[in-house]
Amino acid sequence: MLLGVRPRGFTLLELLIVLAIVAIMSTIALPSFTHHLASYTNKKTARQLLSAVMLARGYAQVHHKPFSLCPWSAATQACAGVYSEGFAVVNAEGVLEREFATSSKVRIVNRSGSRQASERFQWDGRGIGNRNATLAVCSGQPTSDNWSVVLNQLGRPRLVKNWATCGGE
Repeated sequence: MLLGVRPRGFTLLELLIVLAIVAIMSTIALPSFTHHLASYTNKKTARQLLSAVMLARGYAQVHHKPFSLCPWSAATQACAGVYSEGFAVVNAEGVLEREFATSSKVRIVNRSGSRQASERFQWDGRGIGNRNATLAVCSGQPTSDNWSVVLNQLGRPRLVKNWATCGGE
């Protein structure tokens, strides 16, 4: 250290100004971040749902026997409840082939958003489904994008952005 020269650091006022600027920037960025996080979670869950649909249909075609997609209860190890609590691919005898977990931050509802999805979807040995339906994945964030898995009896399922109404958001 040189004689007469004191090392200079930051003053308390400078540190407080920097902290205030960081706090203001965080306040501005937080809503955008939560929107993107909710949209990502919705899309991730919808992709899992689409994967489960394609898996059930593929198993049905390969094994030439019915396979189903249903809401899955981990407690009872059976098809029960709603898709928001988890879902699974099961064979004709109800034996689990693959289980899928869901985030507690999403709801899986019908296209109009009027009720949680709970119906069972089945594909026969030719891969033909038992019904047309839309399963919408929604979160509690009103501005986030919802993602839907659109099913039809004869064709491939598809993933569509903002196709449904999430109801109550």
